[in-house]
Amino acid sequence: GFQTVYRLLNGMDDVSVERAFLPDDAGRARAAREPLRTYESGRPVGDFPIVAFSLAYELELAGLVDCLDLAGIPAFADERAAGSTARTPLVVIGGPLTFSNPVPAAPYADVMLLGESEETLPELLDALRDEPDRAALLAGLAARPGFYVPSIHGARLPAIASARDAKLPAFSQIRTPNTELSDMFLIE
Repeated sequence: GFQTVYRLLNGMDDVSVERAFLPDDAGRARAAREPLRTYESGRPVGDFPIVAFSLAYELELAGLVDCLDLAGIPAFADERAAGSTARTPLVVIGGPLTFSNPVPAAPYADVMLLGESEETLPELLDALRDEPDRAALLAGLAARPGFYVPSIHGARLPAIASARDAKLPAFSQIRTPNTELSDMFLIE
C-alpha cells in the first residue's frame, strides 16, 4: 500500500514525496537532539507542510508519537490546532489500521484517510491547494466520504473508501538490495 501511495504522489507534476523512518534507537536520537530526517534528501521532517503515516496496527502508535516528537511536531492534534501556525504540518494517517480500528489513532491525526487512498489522496491534495485555512480545510474534508476528521467526527466514523479495480493491484515501487525481500517484486 505505501508503495502505491509513493508512486501515485510522486507521479503528480506538482507533488514530491520523501520517506522517513523511526531510528532504531529513538531514545539516543532524542538525547542527541537529532531531528527526524527524510531518507531521500535528509531534510527535517518538521519542515514539510504535510506529514503522513501509514499504520498497520495499534502497536505502531508509539512509533508515530516518537516520530512526531523527533520531528518537533506536537503529538496531539488539539495541541497543533491550539498553537497552529503556517509552519505546523498537517498530520495525515492512513494504512491498514483505518480499515479495522482507526479510533485509537484519532488523537494524533488532523485527518485520516479511511480505506484505500488511491481515490482520496488526489482529493486531499486538491483540497489543500484550494483551501489554505486549516479549519476550513478540515471542515470541507469532513463532509467527504473516506475522510475522518477526529476533531469534527469524534468517534463517529464515516464510510471507508475503496479503490476502483483499474487502480489495482498494488505492487512494488521501491526496490533496494538493502532489504529482506531485495530480489523480489511484491504484489498484492
